[in-house]
Amino acid sequence: MKIEGEKIWVDFRVERLPRFCYVCGCLGHNMQECHDFDEDIPESELPYGTCLQASPIKMRDKGPNPKRDLENKLFLDL
Repeated sequence: MKIEGEKIWVDFRVERLPRFCYVCGCLGHNMQECHDFDEDIPESELPYGTCLQASPIKMRDKGPNPKRDLENKLFLDL
């Protein structure tokens, strides 16, 4: 982003990111669907990774919560 004409990087993390490409950094597709995907490049050398994801949803209340449990499972399966 630019502030007063100067380009700066802003670090942020996103919870429950649905589809994010570790190859090109775009939202909306995963790396297997990316036109720039090269299966010979190890995932550890890609410019983006799981470090951009926030932690799973924290438990705010005690006791079973089927909706929260489903959201956590879906997030962890990404």
